[in-house]
Amino acid sequence: MGVPGCGKTSVMELAVKKLKEKYSVVTFGTLMFEILMKQKKVKTRDEMRKLSDKVQSDIQKQTAQKIAEMAKKENVIVDTHCSIKTPKGYLIGMPENILKKIAPSQIILVESSAKEIYERRMKDDTRARDDDSVEKIDFQQEINRILALSFCTLTGAVFTIVKNKTGHLLNSSKELAEVIVM
Repeated sequence: MGVPGCGKTSVMELAVKKLKEKYSVVTFGTLMFEILMKQKKVKTRDEMRKLSDKVQSDIQKQTAQKIAEMAKKENVIVDTHCSIKTPKGYLIGMPENILKKIAPSQIILVESSAKEIYERRMKDDTRARDDDSVEKIDFQQEINRILALSFCTLTGAVFTIVKNKTGHLLNSSKELAEVIVM
């Protein structure tokens, strides 16, 4: 888990290549997006966070069900967010009903400095991201730490933070791979 721009997907993709066991990687938001596209509720991924709370909650449930079914057959790593900034505030990425459905054994938070995340977002022209300040990004990372610990309280999962500094992707992915196999 991590805020947009922290490098969680890049770190995770490299980490999975280092693992001896096979893992399927599921990006929670991508699966949600696919469901929403089939239902003709969004055209772009960035529209998802502007949907009503009810629609988002319903899609989270459908997505969690699909992931839970996959996890019965194979090792699954879920790439997702602890919190999603919406126009109304922060949406919890893994509410209790979703956590219980997925039943994670580990919650791993990938973090970078807020300044690094800000700079990465400014260079990313593939997404329509909110114009957050370094302070707002730092605040969301604080929220994520609290949420991740709460997720562990609800599930009994182990909590770890992996730092992803710019230019140190290989080190971060190695650390993540080591944490996964413990």
